[in-house]
Amino acid sequence: MATLQDTLHDTYDRLFGGGHNLSTGERAASVAFGLAAAASGLRRGGGLGLLMGLAGGALAMRGASGHCALKAAMQDRRDPPRQIRESSPDLSLVDAGV
Repeated sequence: MATLQDTLHDTYDRLFGGGHNLSTGERAASVAFGLAAAASGLRRGGGLGLLMGLAGGALAMRGASGHCALKAAMQDRRDPPRQIRESSPDLSLVDAGV
């Protein structure tokens, strides 16, 4: 049985330390649009420019790292947690009458 600490550690790894979950096209688009937004924000100046710069930088980092925490979280919602999959009995034997 998974402890709360195991669950939190697994969630943290999936969201922030996971592997690549973006395609090459998604990565390229993120870097390109992120750099464009960051440059536009820096040219604009002020509070809105700062927000654009930060958002653009985050988007560029998403593309550079190849990992998107939001996409990972959405994929996790569609997939049953690993602990449940690994600990679930094989019900195909029940259906087969074994």
